[in-house]
Amino acid sequence: MKQHITLEQFIEIPEIDQRKLAKQFNIYLGGIVKGNQPDFDEGMKWCKENWELGAKDYNILSIGQMVEFLEGHLTIDHLVFGEGDRRWLNKIYNNKVDNKFWLVATYSERYQDDELCNALWEAVKEQLKNHSV
Repeated sequence: MKQHITLEQFIEIPEIDQRKLAKQFNIYLGGIVKGNQPDFDEGMKWCKENWELGAKDYNILSIGQMVEFLEGHLTIDHLVFGEGDRRWLNKIYNNKVDNKFWLVATYSERYQDDELCNALWEAVKEQLKNHSV
């Protein structure tokens, strides 16, 4: 199961949002630090220089970090990904415990290893795009 988004996914968002997430989660791009803190600019420079050597696949945010971000910033009540079975979806809605939850439905009958991680990343990107964090 995919546990992290990659650097290639991370650079899909604007630099200002990259910096916010890097600061919030102490992301050490390329393992480069200045003092005790990650050096974002030097880290991104290292990643660009080493892109074809595997930096594009560098692990950035984990599933847990994305859930933590969404718990702290999600401003809408329900976020649904995928089509899913409508009867199952209705059952979830009718039996909800609280007003804030996510439903990640797979796109096929067989679960794909990267779907959960990628769906959470889409939710983080949507939150960053639509709401100032």
